[in-house]
Order: sequence, then C-alpha cells, then structure tokens
Amino acid sequence: PSSETSTPASTATPAATTPSDSSGSDPGTFKVEKPAALADVFTDPSKALSFILNMLVAIGGTIFIIMLFWGGWLYVTSMGTEQGEKAKKTLMGAVIGIVIIAALWAVIWFVLSRLNLQNLKL
Repeated sequence: PSSETSTPASTATPAATTPSDSSGSDPGTFKVEKPAALADVFTDPSKALSFILNMLVAIGGTIFIIMLFWGGWLYVTSMGTEQGEKAKKTLMGAVIGIVIIAALWAVIWFVLSRLNLQNLKL
C-alpha cells in the first residue's frame, strides 16, 4: 500500500467560459486563433471566388464518383440486357462530365492567372 494520498480533481470551469492566459500553462483551456474561418473567406472577393470555384469542382467530382459507381453497378448487374446500354451511357456521361469540369477549371485558372489575382488558390 502506498502512503501517498490522492488529491481531489480540479474544479476548473469549462474552457469556453475561462479566459486563457497567454502562457497557455492551464491544460483545461485553449485559444482559438481563427474562430470564423468561413466568414473570413467572404471578406475578400478573390478568396470568395476561389472558395466558390473549389466547392463547385468538389461537388462535380463527387457527382462524377457517384455516377461512376452507379454506372459500374448497372453494367455489372445488367447481364446482357438493355440495362447494359443504359450503364454505358451513364459511364460515358460521367467521363464527359469530369472532362468538362476539368477543362472549365483549367480555363478559369488560366484567365484568372492572367488577371494577376495572386490570392486566388485553385
């Protein structure tokens, strides 16, 4: 048996209500450097444009992946029926769509780089 006595747990208040000191010595608190990063995006037009374009590319890529899996599933389960033609059209549509998205992204990037928008991160 140990002769040490246990100390009661700290009764500190939650981090959100306790101001953090600058040294950061209290492990129960933390300091948030950028609390509203999304709101910060829309203060600068080039950051807003960059955010919107990147979101559109991400949404297009997600739709491409979904259509690719859906077309593949239709093709695998078609077993030679007319559903196989629908699957091929779905797969071809997905590939054409991602090519269009990539081409538009490249054109937009080229045009905006010629306009010298240094803050734009595509």
